[in-house]
Amino acid sequence: MIQFIENKDKNLIPFIGSKSLCSFKRPLSEAMAWLKSYNLKGQTDVCILGAGGGYHIKYLSLRYPSVNIRVYGFNYEAIELLEEKFKNQGKIKLYHIDSLTGLSSLQDLQSFIVEKMPVIMPFRPSWQNNEEKYSNLLIKITQREVSVLKSNWHSMNVDINFSCNHLEEEKNFLTLKNLLQASDSLSTFDEKVLHLFDEIIR
Repeated sequence: MIQFIENKDKNLIPFIGSKSLCSFKRPLSEAMAWLKSYNLKGQTDVCILGAGGGYHIKYLSLRYPSVNIRVYGFNYEAIELLEEKFKNQGKIKLYHIDSLTGLSSLQDLQSFIVEKMPVIMPFRPSWQNNEEKYSNLLIKITQREVSVLKSNWHSMNVDINFSCNHLEEEKNFLTLKNLLQASDSLSTFDEKVLHLFDEIIR
């Protein structure tokens, strides 16, 4: 169960047990430092893993008001509270993933990832008590299946030799390691292709 404790600046900070879901003393500074590690210039969609206290979501929306923000989390209370907080901001959508409704949420997330190619933005301070779940979800998102990448490449008319071994196995997840191995067989490796791996390379 989430409890809120007010800090010296009158900000309400969510806690689960003894662990806060964002910085207790400086949630706004934490949000600024978190966002600084990402380059969102020209981006239209982002995917945040972890709702926390919502300070990072609010700051991102203020800095990039035209960006569509989707937030996925495993804590129902946190998602529910922030849905109410951001209900009038159409570009912010929050989704709860649990054992009962998780499948539909994950399918929605998969479609979003494939269609929009958003920047993946994990907010780890909010992962308290769910570190393993978030870590597994992050791995599944950032290690794109080769079949999906093939489809995206073809749709952009990028001339690639798909006969190389690293791209043959449909269920092989393309990590940074085998991306570098596969790059020798690419006849064209320009910015359009690099964009597909933005989350991995970052």
